[in-house]
Amino acid sequence: MYSPKIQPLLVKRLYHLKVQTGKTMTRLVNEMLEKAIALMEAGVYSDSPNQ
Repeated sequence: MYSPKIQPLLVKRLYHLKVQTGKTMTRLVNEMLEKAIALMEAGVYSDSPNQ
């Protein structure tokens, strides 16, 4: 299974969100990815500088 390397600064920020929300880091990441993917699929969000 693919296991991406997450930048240490992002892990630190996720940890702080985990403490604030009481959610697990895995749950937070899954929620973030679901929202980001849905926005990208809908064409609302793109990391392209042309948009």
